[in-house]
Amino acid sequence: MTVDLAPDAERLVATWLRDQDAVAAIFDDRVYTEIPTSPVWPLARLVRIGGNPTDRLARLDSPLLQIDVWGGPKATAYAGIATILAHLASGLVGTHDLGTVTAVEVGGPSWLPDDTYQPARPRYSADVRLWVHP
Repeated sequence: MTVDLAPDAERLVATWLRDQDAVAAIFDDRVYTEIPTSPVWPLARLVRIGGNPTDRLARLDSPLLQIDVWGGPKATAYAGIATILAHLASGLVGTHDLGTVTAVEVGGPSWLPDDTYQPARPRYSADVRLWVHP
């Protein structure tokens, strides 16, 4: 028996964002699902923080992603999160190699300096809800 699996939303979105010229102009290819051991700034990371399947077969999904953007300076971090959110809201819906996105809902950015670094590194964070299926 073949079972359709819900798409890996983190991988789908990270791959799509790296292909957007305006995103690449800020981050190059530094859009990750895990921060590398020796990060180069600025960078963006997205992780799934919640969401639920929307059908009993668990192939339709509504993942909640958190997107964090670390800058060089604060202005770069803001430009990065604003660019990512605008592109997700306006262009992600559609069929992709890794799955189909039927809707996107973006939240506003929050200023959250990252004090795991000294001095604290400029960071903005936002949540994005997707509706996806294979």
